[in-house]
Amino acid sequence: MCFSPAGPGHIFRITFVVESVEKNRKDRFVELGAKSEESAKEWIHALEDAVRSVREVMLHQRKLKDDATDIAPTQASVPRMLKADEDVVSLFNLDADNAKAEQGWWLARVEEGLRIMQECPFGHTVAASVMAQKANMMNVVIFSATISAILSFSVTYSIINNMLICFVVAAAAISISCLAVTPSSGVEIPSFRVSQVVHGSPTAVFRLLMNCKRYSRWDPASANMKVIQELDDHADVVYITQRPNYLWPVWQKPRDLVLMRYWRREEDGSFFVMYQSIMHPECRVRHNYVRANFLGGGYIIAPQRVQNGGVRSLVTYVLRYDPCGWSRIYHQLGMDVDLVLPMLRSVIGIRDEMSGADFIIPNVTIPAAVADDGKSDTTTIDSSNRISRRPSSVSEDVGYQTFVNANGVVVGVPRLATTLSNKMWAEPDASMFMVRGRNYLNDKKKVASAPAKFHLVGVDLLSFEKPIDRYNVASKQTDVLKTDPTSSNITSSASSTPPPRPTATGKFTFVINMIVPGSDNLCMVFYFHPAKDNVFNDESAFSELLNDFIEGDDLFRNSRFKLLPTVVEGSFIIRQSVGSKPTLLGNKLKCQYHKADNYFEVDVDISSNSVANSVVGMVQGVTKSLVVDMAFLLEAQTEEELPEVLLGAVRLDRVALDRTFRVPRC
Repeated sequence: MCFSPAGPGHIFRITFVVESVEKNRKDRFVELGAKSEESAKEWIHALEDAVRSVREVMLHQRKLKDDATDIAPTQASVPRMLKADEDVVSLFNLDADNAKAEQGWWLARVEEGLRIMQECPFGHTVAASVMAQKANMMNVVIFSATISAILSFSVTYSIINNMLICFVVAAAAISISCLAVTPSSGVEIPSFRVSQVVHGSPTAVFRLLMNCKRYSRWDPASANMKVIQELDDHADVVYITQRPNYLWPVWQKPRDLVLMRYWRREEDGSFFVMYQSIMHPECRVRHNYVRANFLGGGYIIAPQRVQNGGVRSLVTYVLRYDPCGWSRIYHQLGMDVDLVLPMLRSVIGIRDEMSGADFIIPNVTIPAAVADDGKSDTTTIDSSNRISRRPSSVSEDVGYQTFVNANGVVVGVPRLATTLSNKMWAEPDASMFMVRGRNYLNDKKKVASAPAKFHLVGVDLLSFEKPIDRYNVASKQTDVLKTDPTSSNITSSASSTPPPRPTATGKFTFVINMIVPGSDNLCMVFYFHPAKDNVFNDESAFSELLNDFIEGDDLFRNSRFKLLPTVVEGSFIIRQSVGSKPTLLGNKLKCQYHKADNYFEVDVDISSNSVANSVVGMVQGVTKSLVVDMAFLLEAQTEEELPEVLLGAVRLDRVALDRTFRVPRC
């Protein structure tokens, strides 16, 4: 700051240094004037005090900034909210502080008890102003159409002509107004969020979301969904066709979507299922369809903090959806909620679909037409809402009816008296496993498996004194298998005897013996009974392959016996270690095969492979918090053997390995 007299007055020049956009320091100044020397001195003292105060404030702010950088960030700090100009705007930033996170959302509408939250990154005031502007634009469109119709109605004398001209002019006015409000550049698509409390565990809700066959039952916007390609264990590509949506004054064309679907499970038990539009060569735009764009979003399934009054989950659906086509006009008219309302209602469908498992649905039998041979068919509606038609008297039927409950578990199969608690094992639905389809050799596509050919009837957890006793366990389990002792010692890798058949003493049993590494000589034995008695001679591709497997040599058996593992509940490390890749057990592990008249046993020695040994060693300590699904099948390698179908499946639910049954040495 400098002082220079200038005639009768005094001129002050205050010079300060600033940084421009180009990061170059430049001098800027302000000139002040004073008429007398006393006034000039007062200016000097005031300016010096102002500069001193500004300097103290700057030093204080710098000290606070330096102190903040020295302190490590804590977990209680609020996560950074995404900026408004970023591509995906706070779609999944739901774990931030509630007060901070809710500043970016406002209540757009309450529809059928559903709170629809719309994102407003610039605050509620700006959002309300934009909404008012769009409402005025909508009023202008309606007002212009009405005035045009009235004027056209009054210019002629014929009523019919008046009506025709009225409609034509009104339509023209609406069209011109819509063209006027159509954006010349890209439209800013908002994000929406809805939440709903669902009765059911996060795992059960996740299975419902991933089941393509049940997708259209709870999503009112979707007509069909199918998996196009599996990318890895946690991602695939799906194709969805949507139903037409009515938006005043016309019906919109149906939309279709090609989405990459990614899912994961967090350590706290929550699930994330995310979607993003992609391009795929197998999914071309269909005739009379408009390819919509899903800019981001998905489902978050959160468990309860404390379970009180039953198991519940909070399902949150966040989406940023552009229907494309002429529907963009509705964005300019403030009808964003109406564009996505059918999709947002999916959380209500999920709630109702899951709530159905809480009630007992009567088993209604409806008499059908009587056949020529006097035998009648009956249609039954079971407690899983599935309608099944089966003959009332068929020789090949096993005599009991099975169905799949809401948890994806097969129920209704008679169980044997085995040593492992019934709470720790179950049979998962075969449709949850992907197997080779009929045209797999050409298109490499996998499909959901048909019902398994064998049902799980028992699981044993046994321990033995000697390691050699762990093999051919079925020959020692006469109570379980009801095996004739004279035939239980037949153990061969290849034989020319006829295929096994159910004997008078009991059903044929397929036994899978998983030999667990360790000093306790543990075995986990799975027993399977045929779903139908003619499984060996029903002239199906599976029947022929099963006979070849039982009668073949060890080399053939090793090349066909396959395992499909899936970790349903478990930590991230366990899921990555176990994986879900199909494995030919005979090529990785040592397998022995034992055959008798009424059973066939496969012994899988997990300790024979160092990698499998280490993985099982890792899993053994956390089995009480682990849920694993395992499906066994015979790999189809020729066109005649396709499509594949599961031999059997088992779910191990939090097994306690310390509760074993000690088998005495014979």
